[in-house]
Amino acid sequence: MLRVLLDAWSDTLEMVPFLFVIYVFVELAEDKFEAWIKNLIVSSRAVGPILGALCGCVPQCGFSVIATVLYTQRVMSLGTLLAVYISTSDEAIPVILSQPGKINLVVPIILIKMTIAIIAGYVVDWVAKNFEHAPYAKIAAVLSVVEESHCCGREHVKKEHGFKSFILYPLWHTAEICFFIFVVSFVISFVIAKVGADGMDHAFLTHTIYQPVICAFVGMIPNCAASVAITQFFLKGGISFGSVIAGLSTSAGLGMLVLIKENKDFIDTIKVMILLFGISAVSGILIDLTVGGVLR
Repeated sequence: MLRVLLDAWSDTLEMVPFLFVIYVFVELAEDKFEAWIKNLIVSSRAVGPILGALCGCVPQCGFSVIATVLYTQRVMSLGTLLAVYISTSDEAIPVILSQPGKINLVVPIILIKMTIAIIAGYVVDWVAKNFEHAPYAKIAAVLSVVEESHCCGREHVKKEHGFKSFILYPLWHTAEICFFIFVVSFVISFVIAKVGADGMDHAFLTHTIYQPVICAFVGMIPNCAASVAITQFFLKGGISFGSVIAGLSTSAGLGMLVLIKENKDFIDTIKVMILLFGISAVSGILIDLTVGGVLR
């Protein structure tokens, strides 16, 4: 047990400096480009899913929250909302980037999720055919409400600049994510120590179509712990590439929680959740059937 704890602790400590630098960079980029990205999100309906997929790639959950509020006020199409959700990976990208030996996985994950997001977004909007683009005045009014939104335990837009914004927030974020990484690393190491690699494959339903489905379900939990767990299990070899795509495609961060809370149409909320889950799970299964374990 002590050996398992020490291994998990060692793995986590190695990631701390990388995560901190990444989160500082995210804060700086968000501060500089957020207004521009907001305008992209609410741009022409013709390119909505494309812009939604691009915005969802930003490694934080704030834009899924913004997209959700815009959708609940019916100034964003369902296809664009799903594109943002599917493209969003919550904390996955920073976690992968914090492990230099795994950085080569970042581009394939982002590109595949973006492709799924764009295709799904356009197909859904084409099937719905009932969305009319809202006038800019209404969009601006909704965005002023979004200004008061919170994400990851802090103000998402209206926050202080300087030390608190660019040092304390990244430090707190790093500590929070490292805690989840430590817990997941401990669980994986413990399982391997007890049942071995073959037993782990059996426990995580490796090489079955059920694994992407389970990961898609776990990803829908509106907490960054879900995306951290899915990513760590993938990096440790516990789940397939299709499963990590499925799980991260449903990891919309706090966006799903805001949808449940703010959407006045309960049936519509269920529809969004079913579509997100179904698209993600099927995509994961198809990826595993085609590329299998090639990408790890």
